[in-house]
Amino acid sequence: RVASESRAGVVTHDAGGARHFAADAVEAMAMHAGFGRGHPVIGISTALVRWAPDTRFNSHTHPGGEEILVLQGLFRDEQGEYPAGTWLRSPRWSRHTPFTGAEGALIYVKVGHLGARFLMPRAA
Repeated sequence: RVASESRAGVVTHDAGGARHFAADAVEAMAMHAGFGRGHPVIGISTALVRWAPDTRFNSHTHPGGEEILVLQGLFRDEQGEYPAGTWLRSPRWSRHTPFTGAEGALIYVKVGHLGARFLMPRAA
């Protein structure tokens, strides 16, 4: 399975207004999203992401950094393997190619917040 940010999926909203994204390889529930007009900080988001077993995501860069807490399973990238309870903090402009093995993974992820003062939109 290969997942990517451009992969077609289904976006739904639950009764509380939480945004959910599902494709055959990953399922994400946005906890906080700073994307779009009118939001004070653009590019910062937090989500719970369930990775199906044997899923590989395209290599990508995090301009505003990324923090991950592995809640279940085993999350991996080219740097190593991260079991439940592992906290990862990747700096601004870090790049990786994440994937899972047979056990899949559930992660809590926050992106775009490291150095956010430099990512704030300029006043008009």
